[in-house]
Amino acid sequence: MYILEISHLTKSFAKHQVLKNVSLQVPRGQVFGFLGPNGAGKTTLIRVVLGLIRPEQGTVLLAGYNTRTEFKKAIAKVGAVVETPKFFDALSGYQNLILVKNLHRHVTAARIQEVLELTGLTERADDKVATYSLGMKQRLGIARALVNYPELIFLDEPMNGLDPQGIIEVRALIQALRRQGITVFITSHLLHEVEQVCDQIAIIQNGAIITQGRLDELLRQETEVVEIYTSQPAAAAERLQKVSYVKKCSVCEDRLLVEIEKGASAALNRLLVTDNLQVNYLIPRKHSLEEFFIELAYGGRRS
Repeated sequence: MYILEISHLTKSFAKHQVLKNVSLQVPRGQVFGFLGPNGAGKTTLIRVVLGLIRPEQGTVLLAGYNTRTEFKKAIAKVGAVVETPKFFDALSGYQNLILVKNLHRHVTAARIQEVLELTGLTERADDKVATYSLGMKQRLGIARALVNYPELIFLDEPMNGLDPQGIIEVRALIQALRRQGITVFITSHLLHEVEQVCDQIAIIQNGAIITQGRLDELLRQETEVVEIYTSQPAAAAERLQKVSYVKKCSVCEDRLLVEIEKGASAALNRLLVTDNLQVNYLIPRKHSLEEFFIELAYGGRRS
């Protein structure tokens, strides 16, 4: 059921504890977002899982294999792009991938063509990497991570520094990997992109997990938020503050931001009409991952 299981992981550098008793479970075949402020421990956790650094305590199971006792079997199921991928710029994309293929006896040349097609690089495969855009290099990094048929792939800030077209391409690639049954573990500070591609998330702060679960369940609210655009914002706000199903009402220039009980939007609309309050339009507002993250990590304050 789980491709990755982390239990009670602790890691310190000098006297600073970077990971504090971290436990995490990642289901197979999903896109999992691992979020947190800069310095929260995201990249350190990936490095521990990949065996690049050793923890003081805790266990990591990859595809059921313990990374301490069966590391070769565990890591054989994994691909990763950690930070900005590096290549031999004087070689072509195809030649860079062949170098990786040669490290794996079971990988054939046909696999190189498969990953080039999957990442949309077939037409540029014979061009030198020096001519690639940042987005193309990011996709080539993902292609390299896919060469050994991984069941789980780690992407550390895969959209960092990309232009809008590059972001769209990487987003589409992540969704394609999911369709192939590959589990994708993403760290990112682009919360809007995470919200579009992830099934589950976990948030880490100061080295500790503060929440984890299905994204749709975490964003589910007991209240609704509605934006009301009106030429009479002050009068409308004064009226709504006296209504029992209105939990919060704030004025933002030419509109109101109103938090109401779930299912009360129709009653709100009728009230505005009955009281002859001029409403230009009314927009239900979805609780976003960015709002959820700020509320949880910073107590509602933007940092």
